[in-house]
Amino acid sequence: MQTTRYLISITLFPAMFTHMMIGCAAESHESTQDPEVNILPATSDEVIPRYGIHFARFPRTNSIFNEYATLNDNNTPYARVNFGFEPNADIDELFKGIDLGMNDAATNGTHILPVIITPRLPESADERHEFLASLRRFTERLAKTYGPHGTFVNTHPNAQAIRAWEIINEPNLPPISSVGEASAYRCILRTAREGLRNGDPRARIVFGGLSSVAGVQATASNFLSNTLTPPNRCLVDAVAYHPYANTPEGARNNADDLVGVMRDLNLIGGSSREDVQLWITELGWGIGNIPGYSVNDEDQQAQSIRSIASLSNQKRDNWRLGPTIWYVYTDEVAAGQTGWAAVAGVYKSDDWSPHIRPAWNVIGNFARQDPRTQLPAVHICPTDGALVSTQTNLTLDGHQNGAPGTASVSGDVPLGDGCTSADGTVNVNFQKLVNGTWTTMSTAQRTLVNGHYEVLNWGVGVGQWRVRAVFPEQGGYSTSESNYLEFEIQLVATNAFITLGEVLNGQPGYASVSGNVLRTNGNPVSGTVNVNFQKLVNGTWTTMSTAQRTLANGSYDVAYWGVGVGLWQVRAVFPEQGDYASSEANYHPSEINSGYRLVNRQSNKCMSLSGNNGANGTAILQWDCNGSPSPGDGQVFTLYPLGGGDFHIKINSTGKCVDVTGVSQADGAYLQQWDCLGPGQRNQVWRGIPIAGQSPYVAFQAQHSGKCADVIGGGTGNGVRIGQWGCYWGGNQQWYFQAIN
Repeated sequence: MQTTRYLISITLFPAMFTHMMIGCAAESHESTQDPEVNILPATSDEVIPRYGIHFARFPRTNSIFNEYATLNDNNTPYARVNFGFEPNADIDELFKGIDLGMNDAATNGTHILPVIITPRLPESADERHEFLASLRRFTERLAKTYGPHGTFVNTHPNAQAIRAWEIINEPNLPPISSVGEASAYRCILRTAREGLRNGDPRARIVFGGLSSVAGVQATASNFLSNTLTPPNRCLVDAVAYHPYANTPEGARNNADDLVGVMRDLNLIGGSSREDVQLWITELGWGIGNIPGYSVNDEDQQAQSIRSIASLSNQKRDNWRLGPTIWYVYTDEVAAGQTGWAAVAGVYKSDDWSPHIRPAWNVIGNFARQDPRTQLPAVHICPTDGALVSTQTNLTLDGHQNGAPGTASVSGDVPLGDGCTSADGTVNVNFQKLVNGTWTTMSTAQRTLVNGHYEVLNWGVGVGQWRVRAVFPEQGGYSTSESNYLEFEIQLVATNAFITLGEVLNGQPGYASVSGNVLRTNGNPVSGTVNVNFQKLVNGTWTTMSTAQRTLANGSYDVAYWGVGVGLWQVRAVFPEQGDYASSEANYHPSEINSGYRLVNRQSNKCMSLSGNNGANGTAILQWDCNGSPSPGDGQVFTLYPLGGGDFHIKINSTGKCVDVTGVSQADGAYLQQWDCLGPGQRNQVWRGIPIAGQSPYVAFQAQHSGKCADVIGGGTGNGVRIGQWGCYWGGNQQWYFQAIN
């Protein structure tokens, strides 16, 4: 029966294993063949009582009453007790409660059949990993403490070593389990077995008492078959069963049916010394006319127990029958149960009743006739002591084209039993296809966290790639490796942009451009860009020059690039480089003329070189604009850029510069021509100042004096000298550019 109280620490807790058994990771490629099981028969000293009593809690002893003494006096010194496990509890605290009960059992020389009770198996992989690791530690300590060579037994001379351990009570009953969840119980069974065998290599593992309750989805037979699939039939040494029925004959038939399944599973079929045993760890009847497994009165209870004991003895060899544990000590022990289970006590109705039920004497008589039974053989799986098999899984989570290009992967390394995961490190190898050969370029090593690993944004590069994870042999785990996963890292797509800025006519003439190169997501690109200047020559666009610029945060500029008179087009080309794909901007056309006439706004006359004389010191004045302009007529100028917005004003006919005479700072100082002496000669350096609201007019400001080119006196006639004057933006200081070709 599912009992409602068990001892954890020193407090009574609900014993109902209210699990919804969560499936473990899928078992991979499970064999359909029975394993070659190594059998270690029981030795002559490995005997236990044939009959015992179900308690759930430890029997009690005090100055008034000793439950252990009643067991010993009745030749049934075997108490079935729940050992509660909590994965997040302090293990020392758990053992304090167990130690208290075991101390009393040792004092009285009573055997204990522990039923290891666990909470539900967690759903998340990480929590399940921690749960099973904690369960393994707990069960290993149990065996090392209370097993035949345990620390407790060594220090308590009368203690009866625990040689057999039942794993979970009635695992096939809802909400403990449901159809298809045998794999979850198998995880707990495997893990508990591993821990117990680590602590005691001859520990007997008892499949948790299966319930015969009718109408459940997971019948005892189905649940046993689904749990002990071929490679797992070596996991247990005994199968516990609760063959409850309305009559002794029904109970016998239930046991017959389960034994038939055990034979089908090859658990039974060899010699009695080697086969898996059937243990009956709960069986009884309630007293009173109560629905369920009950009889009318105490005498019928005793008769039913007498009958099933006799029937069981007749089947002992056929069933490979081990001990029989009767349900339950007293009605008080079953407190909290309902129906027949609450009145099924075989000793007394409660601790204080002076009346002992007849069933107690019946059980004692059978026990006196046949007090002991031998433990089953130890069944050793082929994998026991071998490296634990692993399976390495890998998922390609994504990859990013670009500089340098990245890939992200993740995965896990579950154990071959499908229950939990390995610990240790995993190597993730990135291979590139180089000249037709896959070559390992880099390896990311990661430490597993609850069996999981991840590699985020691992730098790779452009090309064809594949990746796999390799778990090397370590820590008792076998090596395994994932499949290769392929991916391609492509060049990062780019977009080149260009803007045509200022274009200056003249000889040679200048053009300024700027732009940027961006990824498709708008992020800037690094590298170099080529700005190609093409001229229309005899009807063919011909590249005349190329300005190469290094991108700064994706941007570039080419200021006042010397070109020449003619029709031009310019574009930016970003060549393939690094992990970036090439791109190019559209062409931008422009026309470079021979130069400019500088026309005064007030007089509408042109700035002119007096007499078109080539000598230094020749005056600059205003004159009627030539009706047939020519670059050599002394009225055509070129703006020669000096940087920072400064420029020389060059006279095309002489190649000399407009100059403030004598480097004068005074108002009225005349302008003249002089050999160009460079940007350091500041009286030859000018800056164009746009007149606010008067486009396209500008003022020319001399950079040595800060004064503006001025038609002296505001005269409008031919021959009026041009000089410098404080800038006041009058019409005689305003000029516009008239392109001349």
